[in-house]
Amino acid sequence: MNHQQRPSDTPVPPLTTTEVCTAADAAFSALRTNGIPHACLFGSAACALHGMKHRVPRDVDLVVFNANMDEEALKRTIQSADTRFLLVSSKNPKNTYKILWFTLSSSPPRHCKVDVLIPGLLEIPRIPQEHVVLHSHATFKLPVMPLFPLLLLKLRGWDDHRSARAAHLRKKTHDDIKDIDEVLAMAVARQERASTWVPESLVASASARVREYVALNHNESRTKVEVTPRRISEWVAIGVSNQAILQEDVQERVRFLQERHNQKAAARAARYARRAEKEPSTVQSVAGTASTGNTATAPRSTATGFNIAAPTQRNQLSGVSVPPLKAKRPGKKDWYKWLTPEERDERMERRRTQKKLRETKRVGTMAPEQAVEMRELRNQEREKKKEVKTRMRLQSL
Repeated sequence: MNHQQRPSDTPVPPLTTTEVCTAADAAFSALRTNGIPHACLFGSAACALHGMKHRVPRDVDLVVFNANMDEEALKRTIQSADTRFLLVSSKNPKNTYKILWFTLSSSPPRHCKVDVLIPGLLEIPRIPQEHVVLHSHATFKLPVMPLFPLLLLKLRGWDDHRSARAAHLRKKTHDDIKDIDEVLAMAVARQERASTWVPESLVASASARVREYVALNHNESRTKVEVTPRRISEWVAIGVSNQAILQEDVQERVRFLQERHNQKAAARAARYARRAEKEPSTVQSVAGTASTGNTATAPRSTATGFNIAAPTQRNQLSGVSVPPLKAKRPGKKDWYKWLTPEERDERMERRRTQKKLRETKRVGTMAPEQAVEMRELRNQEREKKKEVKTRMRLQSL
């Protein structure tokens, strides 16, 4: 595999901690070969070496100090020193950066992604070399970021992920919360505190994020709102925030959620009241028509103008077997609910075929005849959609 090829997208078993440490050790060796000895791990790999147990890291995150070059230059430096590293272009053509992969084995192909950063990005502080911690795993002895700034950076990652536009980044918040809770417990047990070299700006921004983090858990039903604070005493114990401030933030969130809950309840009650005012006679006429068996005419909702006759009566009027309708005009995205069982099976088969073709296109192995087949399937879906929507309109007359 040359340095331009992308690692295989075929599903493979998850990486082990030993494999992640192998990639990290190779990256540190490549940096030392080029005269850059001061670097350390952070992120989930560093959390695992500090003692995090709930999951295995998926990649390597390392920060390089005093290198006098940017991240892309550092990636090229690592790749030139060890042929097991690959530089691959991003899947998104708008991204100009390269992605660094470490080859663990060629048969079966296994790779580990290596992210390289420098201080200043993502609020990463400059860590004096004497404060870098050495942790051992298997036969490796790796430099790791101290636990206190590592925790603050994990909190920054959670904040970035939850506000991200991309769905795959927002999904990471579940792992972030578990990571933070476990690392926070370790920090309290080891009596970690902010050192003098930790920037005050990092501690201040972390304190602001903690105020949102502690009020994260809430449970809302139709009758009440409950908020369970997250580990207020632990954050206070390591000196990141103040007990009174965090308690006040939790109470403020309870007030906000309760107000929103009351607004929803009022809107729901108003909606039911409008429906009761507009439709009582219609509902009675539907019941009367269904009981007498008269299917010559179909009652219509006075609120929507839509046919709300009983399901069996609607089917007799249209001559088409369709699922029962609610007493409202179907939305544009509800058309697939009107498919017959045979049409539904055909649609599922089309979608399975389209999924396989899209995967073929994504990896760049699509043949011309497959592209034609994909267009035909798309046209079939479009025509079926038009046909069903026409049926919906006729049914609502």
